[in-house]
Amino acid sequence: IELAENSSLKLFILQDEKKSHCHLSSLTVTQEKSSEFKSYLLSSGACLSRHSLLCQQNGLACESRAYGLSLAETKQQHDIQTRLHHFNKDGKSHQFFKAVVADEASAAFSGIIKIKEDAQKIKAFQLSKNLLLSQTASAYSKPQLEIDADDVKCSHGATTAPLREEEIFYLEARGVKKQTAKNLLALAFAQDV
Repeated sequence: IELAENSSLKLFILQDEKKSHCHLSSLTVTQEKSSEFKSYLLSSGACLSRHSLLCQQNGLACESRAYGLSLAETKQQHDIQTRLHHFNKDGKSHQFFKAVVADEASAAFSGIIKIKEDAQKIKAFQLSKNLLLSQTASAYSKPQLEIDADDVKCSHGATTAPLREEEIFYLEARGVKKQTAKNLLALAFAQDV
């Protein structure tokens, strides 16, 4: 995808293939001055799913936003990789990815934000959160910043946690069945993506 000066694009990706399939996708986006790119990913199908996003902000004052939610169960493996390069000044980027992982499934997120020396006044944010619904589920996060400029505002982070028994108990004490409580808590976790 090539975004010309002052252009904008919202891209919605729904990956819900049969559980017996493999899904591999790669997307490269280049942005020119004052362009805006937003992508939204929901990945719930395929036994093996990998999404790769490379976004290059070549022009001044570009904005890039990438959001994603992986829902993995049984023995599914979901992998999301992002690479965002700031080559010019006054750019903004925001990445927020979540995974809800059950059974023996696994989810992984690997993201890199690179800010080149001439790319001053950059604001970049990257966050990965994972919710484990079973003791055999696993999730891996690797957010990274590579900053060669000195006038930037950047942050990144990652969390992985199981459902807490006290959260489930709180809902059960109000008459909600245990599985329904787990479903409600997982839905609440995924809601903001």
